[in-house]
Amino acid sequence: MNKTTKKQHIRQNIHIFFWTGSSISGIMLGLNAPGLGTHWLGLISLLPLIYTLEKLHAEEDISYLKRGLLFFGICWLSGGIAASIGGYWITNSVHVFGHLNWPAALMITGFGYGLEVGFQLFVYFGIPLLLISKLNNWDLPLRLAFVLAIDPWYPRLIHWNYGGLTFSEFPLIEQFADIIGSSGLILYSAGLAFLLIGWTRFKSGMISYKLMLQASTLYLVLWIIGLSYGAWRIYNMELNNLVTNTRSSNLTVLVIQPNFSLQDLASSPEIVHSERHHNLENLLADSTKVLAKLPKNTSTDKLLVWPESVFPYAYFKSEKSRQKVSSFALEHQTNILFTTVDWEITQTGKQFFGVSVLVGKNGKVLGRYKKIFLIPFGEMIPFSDWFPGIASWLRKNIANMSEFDQGTEYT
Repeated sequence: MNKTTKKQHIRQNIHIFFWTGSSISGIMLGLNAPGLGTHWLGLISLLPLIYTLEKLHAEEDISYLKRGLLFFGICWLSGGIAASIGGYWITNSVHVFGHLNWPAALMITGFGYGLEVGFQLFVYFGIPLLLISKLNNWDLPLRLAFVLAIDPWYPRLIHWNYGGLTFSEFPLIEQFADIIGSSGLILYSAGLAFLLIGWTRFKSGMISYKLMLQASTLYLVLWIIGLSYGAWRIYNMELNNLVTNTRSSNLTVLVIQPNFSLQDLASSPEIVHSERHHNLENLLADSTKVLAKLPKNTSTDKLLVWPESVFPYAYFKSEKSRQKVSSFALEHQTNILFTTVDWEITQTGKQFFGVSVLVGKNGKVLGRYKKIFLIPFGEMIPFSDWFPGIASWLRKNIANMSEFDQGTEYT
């Protein structure tokens, strides 16, 4: 094979691996997101990506810089596809609150959030490969150990967790997060990917059958441990619930859900924050109706839950709304949980927060929580500190865009 033919062959392989591996992994990672009912795909979603990276690592005629750029491109493409599928709620938020059409909103999700997911994949799986000049039997457990070590500490704009998401509907194994954390569950998904990579190496004679049998046995033992703990934990909880259910409930929870759309909330002048004062009256009227349906002999504490985004006032800045909510809670002897906005004056101006408030049956505020995880474009502008010019343009040209600061304290 002459040099020209060899280069063409390498280029062809790169194109095949680049598009095939990243696309398959991206689709499966996207389908791993909540709400789609395909969480189980997360168990094998990383395999095509890791296999593709390894195949490109084996191409000796690719320069180090080009290999790094290819690794990053593959991870970004995988992340972009995954974000476009699994981040449908971000796309909807950009579409509704950003007043952009669906194709534009989808592009922002795919390129923007996809960049974050892709960079995470690059750090987890691309960088370790770039640091290894020659693959051997021990690089696989070392790379898996690197992923397990970095995942709990890796900073995220949105918490995309490959372990927790995959097993969120597998209660038997999900319970094992009590011990190893939700990040630790990536041991099973990434572990399977590296194990299968090991078996492909065995076929090519790189790893002995004995070593792969030992690795497979260890992986199986980890499943047995996780499933056994999950079965014991669920049995324990069911036993506790059985005991609890023989007693009277300690709390009666009532959830109020007004009929309105996010699209209306974001764009209709009739219910923007300054003009939807009637919402509070509606909430109080609906709550009164629901409370009236309770049995007269109900002796447990009551908790009313009002949905996000419908409370029309800045509760802590509006004495009128505080008095109404406080009087209602006191009159009906019920606790109320709802969300509002609040702000603090700092040297650089106002800092706005999305706040959850708990008002007790005595009419007093029992607690408040400043929202930490904010929705892109609905509650914050991603990377506004990095791109202040773009953020400034968005503020001026997109109506009703909320921009909150993150809270720092968990409840």
